[in-house]
Parts: sequence; structure tokens; C-alpha cells
Amino acid sequence: MKESHPSPKRLLSLKHAAGYMDCGVYKVREMIWSGQIPIVRDGREIFLEVRDLDRYIDSKKQNYFLREADQRRENGKKKNGG
Repeated sequence: MKESHPSPKRLLSLKHAAGYMDCGVYKVREMIWSGQIPIVRDGREIFLEVRDLDRYIDSKKQNYFLREADQRRENGKKKNGG
């Protein structure tokens, strides 16, 4: 017999989206107002699609160590007169 697994949610409320992104509701509202994350509106309720949240997160990824090494290299040039 097949076990029934609940399907993952596609839409999240502001509160649940904030929990998903590990930030506050106001921060999610700021991302919406600035056009960084689209919304799904049902009457007065606002929902966010998990795929859009994931896309936003992916767009913010960066390699910390390479960036830090570049900054150290630039700082070294400035100190050495270069």
C-alpha cells in the first residue's frame, strides 16, 4: 500500500514566507514593495510563491571567500601604494 504524503505548499502567507526566509514580516513587505518578489493576491490577502522566494534567495548567493580575497588584494594594493 502506498503511503500518502502531503504535497508541499506552493503559496505562503506573509508570516509563513518570513519564517521560510528566516526574516521578519516587514522585511518581506519591503522586498514586495521594492519589486524584488512578486505576490499572488486573493482579495485582500497576499501570498508568495515558494518558487519566487527560492529564486530571490538564489539571486543573492555569492562566494564569500573569493569576494573576501578580492577585497584583501585591493586593500593590499592601496597600502602598498598600488
